[in-house]
Amino acid sequence: MNTRYQPGLRISEYILESLLGRGAFGEVWQARHHVWDSERVAVKLPTEPDYVRYLRSEGIVVHGLRHPNIVRVIGLDPYADTPYLVMELVSGPSLRDVINEHPKGLRLPVLLTILRGVLTGLGVAHAGGVVHRDLKPGNVLLNLGPRPLVELRVEDVKVGDFGLGVK
Repeated sequence: MNTRYQPGLRISEYILESLLGRGAFGEVWQARHHVWDSERVAVKLPTEPDYVRYLRSEGIVVHGLRHPNIVRVIGLDPYADTPYLVMELVSGPSLRDVINEHPKGLRLPVLLTILRGVLTGLGVAHAGGVVHRDLKPGNVLLNLGPRPLVELRVEDVKVGDFGLGVK
């Protein structure tokens, strides 16, 4: 995967470690705090100068939305030499990854847990005047860590990527 960023690059107080994914407007990297090595975050970086507006928009739209079912935004600087959005790091796959790994479908209890988490997150966003506008399996993250999918809890389901969202 071709990237314009590299491990070791410092973004604000975070050091990029590994590329987590690439979307339409940017890359998401796992990063660690430069002093507190155990503190890990996800850092979204635009891949083109024109994409900074989506990064800025996402940070502004999600700011103030605090709920377990929404990926938390920690920091934003669209005016830095390298513009960035810092978010909580979700330790687990996207719903897209899970669907691809289970082509015959998921068990009903797991599906209901995912649905409850997504709907709760969207309900909180809507109550805050925010419309996502890009809800898809790749934008739903499952904070499982090392646990199996059958142990998924509602609070482990997180809606992310509000880059096309509006307030």
